[in-house]
Amino acid sequence: MCTFHSIIGRMLGETAELYHNSTNSHSGMIKAANWRDNKPNEIIRVFEAEWNGEGAFPSDSKLIRNHDECPEKLKDKIRNHYEKLQALLTGKKVDSYFADHEKYSDVWRSLTTLPEGVTFPAKCEYLYLSSLTTLPEGVTFPAKCEHLYLNSLTTLPEGVTFPAKCEYLYLNSLTTLPEGVTFPADCKTLDLNSLTTLPEGVTFPADCKTLYLRSLTTLPEGVTFPADCKTLYLNSLTTLPEGVTFPANCKTLDLSSLTTLPEGVTFPADCKTLDLRRDLKIKYSNLQSGKK
Repeated sequence: MCTFHSIIGRMLGETAELYHNSTNSHSGMIKAANWRDNKPNEIIRVFEAEWNGEGAFPSDSKLIRNHDECPEKLKDKIRNHYEKLQALLTGKKVDSYFADHEKYSDVWRSLTTLPEGVTFPAKCEYLYLSSLTTLPEGVTFPAKCEHLYLNSLTTLPEGVTFPAKCEYLYLNSLTTLPEGVTFPADCKTLDLNSLTTLPEGVTFPADCKTLYLRSLTTLPEGVTFPADCKTLYLNSLTTLPEGVTFPANCKTLDLSSLTTLPEGVTFPADCKTLDLRRDLKIKYSNLQSGKK
């Protein structure tokens, strides 16, 4: 595996061509590109380049392997590629060059800030923004994005709008939620693992099947979980509010830090994995069977 960010290049007649995929493996790219020879009985010459886009722009000798044998036209194309990379990573300029977010997912997942004027495609399957620490106000995400990775965000701007259709949303560094935040209605997996408190009246996606709330230490009164949630992680809670209701179809419920059971608490009848301290499991089992 080569270091971020790697490309390969060749001359096809008088045309310089580059190839990249997000594995950043030169050997893997050479195989995936499946470049045929330019002429019969002529072995194609592929040149490899790599740089992480940080610091001063490197010399050809540091940027391109066997640079002294690389045609000048190909060198120019390689340099241009890395100049655009540096401009994007430093927030100086964004254009359509890296618009294929899946092809250049390695680039997008390395961004810590979004450049002004950045636009995303209307639809994408995966959007890796896992190193972003902040979001600019008014940012517009794709209307449809099945997987949105915002793993390093610690706060959300007021009024942020997530994709209308987003099945997997990763916000696992958030410690608080702004009031009135709205999650995608069809979100199946919502990762809020670092959240320590829930705002009053928070609404989770109705179709959420897996909800990660591993750092919550308390639940607000009247909290409502998604009705069809199958997996619910609440493994830092030490107490439960009276009258709390868990999803009826929940199969896995992690309450491993709970120290007491409130009166009348009821767990899902068909729960396959109920993670409670052993003494609480015994107590709950006895309550269910009418024993004291």
